Amino acid sequence: MRQACWVAWISFGQWGRDPAPPPKQYLAASGGLFLDQSIHEFDIARFLMGEVTEVNAWGTVRFHPDAQELGDIDTATTLLRFSSGALGVVENSRRAVYGYDIVTEVFGENGKIVVQAEPKTPLREYNKDGYRLDHYHFFMDRFGPAFRAELEAFFHAISNGKTPSPGHADAVESLKIALAATRSLKEGRSVRLTEI
Repeated sequence: MRQACWVAWISFGQWGRDPAPPPKQYLAASGGLFLDQSIHEFDIARFLMGEVTEVNAWGTVRFHPDAQELGDIDTATTLLRFSSGALGVVENSRRAVYGYDIVTEVFGENGKIVVQAEPKTPLREYNKDGYRLDHYHFFMDRFGPAFRAELEAFFHAISNGKTPSPGHADAVESLKIALAATRSLKEGRSVRLTEI
């Protein structure tokens, strides 16, 4: 487990929204929204909050007919119960017309931490209708430097004989959460991770 807990956290919230749904061919092979998109939010949840013990997921199709045809969803809300007793909410959508939108909030006994992308540049346009900020449009635009840093850390660990972190065990745990969410949606019930 990769945990950054320095306070007794009470709740976790993560919102992950893509600017547009992927093509039908991609959706057909993706494994569904929980395995393809939400899994990243589940990984962040574990990193910040610790192990997940129970999952309850809801999903629907609000705008993407290909998702409906393929038996998938385009919008989801997932509730997480952590081993510490803390609770979490993960919301995903395949479309945010204004661009890529990722927000993380961790609430604790001493306050909260919010991680949200700042405007892409310091440019603000003001006119009679108010003001406008630019926004990151897609994940490569937003996280390109982070992906490079991850690769550098991975190769640095390998070249120095160290185990990379996060590792395969972290990936497996996030996958279990995604599978539990998929099962919860299909069966209409909470799913404990011990069932996966």
